[in-house]
Formats: sequence, C-alpha cells, structure tokens
Amino acid sequence: MRRSWLLILMVCLLVACGGGDGSVGKLTDDQVHRQWIEALRGNDRATAQQLLVPEAQPYVDRALGDIQGALTEQTNGALKDINIEVPEAQGAGRLGKSTWIFEHRTACYETTLAQVGDEWRVTNWRSRGCA
Repeated sequence: MRRSWLLILMVCLLVACGGGDGSVGKLTDDQVHRQWIEALRGNDRATAQQLLVPEAQPYVDRALGDIQGALTEQTNGALKDINIEVPEAQGAGRLGKSTWIFEHRTACYETTLAQVGDEWRVTNWRSRGCA
C-alpha cells in the first residue's frame, strides 16, 4: 500500500512539474511575450530559444545582441522601465508590443506570436516606431 501511494505521489509531481523536460509548457500568449522580453533583457539565450519557433532559431542571437547593445550604449543611459502590452490579435496570431524606456531614449519593439499546436511561440521580433 505504501508503494502505491509513493507511486501516485511521484506521478502527480511529474505531471505538476511538466515532467522536468525543460520546456516552457503551455503558456498564454501574454506569458510567452513577457518571458521573451525578460529573456532578452537578461541575455538568457536558453529561454529565448525555448520560446521561439524552430524556423526563427537563427535570429535569437540578433535579438539578444540588439537588446544588449541598447542596454550597454552609454548615450541611451540606464534602462528605467519596460512597458509590455498584452498581445493583440493579428490574423491567426498575436502581436505584442514593448516600450523600453531609457534615461535619454525610448525604444519600441514588436513581438509576433503564433500558436504552434497548442502552444504559443515567438515567430519574429523587430524594432518599431514609437508613437
């Protein structure tokens, strides 16, 4: 009987933890967008790669480089805040916008998301004009 309870507990833990495979799990479009922004801000390549669709993997270093360049550019000043908007519907996908507010400059970006199977993933990321 004791072994049965232990087995049930282990199965429940594996299910609750997503099996420990390192995947990002089933996140909402907003959660994926926010994790993407945090991965860029923190220069977290592994997390950024997990959030991207396979076809976009070659662009992860460009995205990380763009943000790290902006964060270290002395003429920008220090990063004061990041405003992250909830993604809006764009066809079958979503478009999330973020505004990075530095002491001397504001930079705006768009994150395009698509549902792949039952998971949201980043398909593109680029700078946009700030309105």
